[in-house]
Amino acid sequence: MIKKLLQKRKENKKVFAFNDRIRLGDGVFDTMLVIVKKNEQGLLNASNLFPDIHFARLLENAQSIGINANDLPSEQELEKTMLELEEKTPLDIGRYALNTIITRGQAKRGLMPPIDCTPTIEMRLSPAPDSFPDIQAIISKTVKRNEGSPLSRIKSCNYGDNIMALIEARDQGANEAILTNNKGFITCASAGNIFFCINNQLVTPPLSDGVMDGVTRKLAIEKYNVTQRSITEDDLINAHGIYITNSIRGAMHVSSLNGKPLPEPSIKIDKDFHITWHSKL
Repeated sequence: MIKKLLQKRKENKKVFAFNDRIRLGDGVFDTMLVIVKKNEQGLLNASNLFPDIHFARLLENAQSIGINANDLPSEQELEKTMLELEEKTPLDIGRYALNTIITRGQAKRGLMPPIDCTPTIEMRLSPAPDSFPDIQAIISKTVKRNEGSPLSRIKSCNYGDNIMALIEARDQGANEAILTNNKGFITCASAGNIFFCINNQLVTPPLSDGVMDGVTRKLAIEKYNVTQRSITEDDLINAHGIYITNSIRGAMHVSSLNGKPLPEPSIKIDKDFHITWHSKL
């Protein structure tokens, strides 16, 4: 099926048609970390981190916005396409981001999605940074995350709130924004999940507060003794260190919050714990 759905285009051609419903944010996406290194025979080998979890979540997210499961590829078809893409892409030693997008497909104008839409599926592999600048975060005051919407817990193509929060952060000399929900509880960062240390305990907010269901979040909860509970702004401000996690950056501690320096977290999470963990499986 994915052979028919995956649009194969040259780099100089448009990826999405103008009438694709991605223009309405009507789709979902996933970003997976790929590590390329030499194997024992000296040949380059691509290691895909947790593709089963990533693709299972992607397909669940697509169905959660009403895309028919019968119109979607299987996890196995997505993994096969991933391997084919890696084989034909010139790769070098380093890190790559594998981005997969599923939209509802092309349709006439209007909000109501037609019943007979054929999903558009795109997969791209691009270089990812090996390092990132220190995280200087603010708690956004202009944007709220809607805990009552299922979109708050999935990787929807509608990232307008996250972008607006980042602009707010940039205007204040920061490079990351942390969002609260309508009740004032901390949810997540613009592109990652929040963990903070207090009283020798790692804490992260629950999905029910409007938190994006991150893969690295899931791994951290499984690996470390993490408590899930609602977090207030005061909790975060008084924390003994804060982490933001995602699949590409791993676990990075926040160096400042609202312009004030933060201590190194009292509980150590290795930045690349997800890579180390995967290599041992």
